[in-house]
Amino acid sequence: MCHLLNQCGNSARTPQGGFTLIELMVVVALVAIIAILAVPNYLEWTAKAALKDGTQELANTMNLARMAAMNRNQTVTVTFSGGGTARVQATVIDGSGGTVIPPVVLRREVIAWTSLPAGSTSVTFNSLGLRSGGPAGNLQFTLQNNRGLVYAMQITQSGKVRWCAAPACS
Repeated sequence: MCHLLNQCGNSARTPQGGFTLIELMVVVALVAIIAILAVPNYLEWTAKAALKDGTQELANTMNLARMAAMNRNQTVTVTFSGGGTARVQATVIDGSGGTVIPPVVLRREVIAWTSLPAGSTSVTFNSLGLRSGGPAGNLQFTLQNNRGLVYAMQITQSGKVRWCAAPACS
C-alpha cells in the first residue's frame, strides 16, 4: 500500500505523465515538414478547381443565353471582358440592350481568356438558339488560371456549348 501513496519514506519519485520538450519539438518539426510538402499541392488543387468551376459557370451562362434567345424570340449576346488584373466577366444582354441575367464574374484564380476568332469579344445566339455571326464552324476560346492551366470552351454553329479540360476541344 505504501508504494501507491508514496508514504514509505522512499526518496525515489514516481514517474510523471507528459511529454518532454524534445518529443514536442520532434512532433512540431514533422508537422512542419508535412505542411511544407502539402501546401503546393493544395494551391495547385484550388487553382484547378477554380478554373473548372469558372469554365462550367461560363458554359452554363452560354446555355442560359441560348435558351433566353429562344424564349424571348430575339437575339441574345454574351460579351466577355476582363483578365489580367481585372476579373474575367461575362455579360448577357438581349437584342434591345436589356440585361438577361446578372453578369457572371469568375473567381480571381481565372486570370485570362483568349479572344474569339477575328478578335471578337462576344457570342450571339438568334431566336432559334443558333450561334449567329462569326466564322462558320466551331468557335473556340480558352480560359487560363494563375498556375498556367488552360481549359477550352467550344460553341458549335448550332449553338451547343461544351468545354474541355484541355487547351483545345477536339
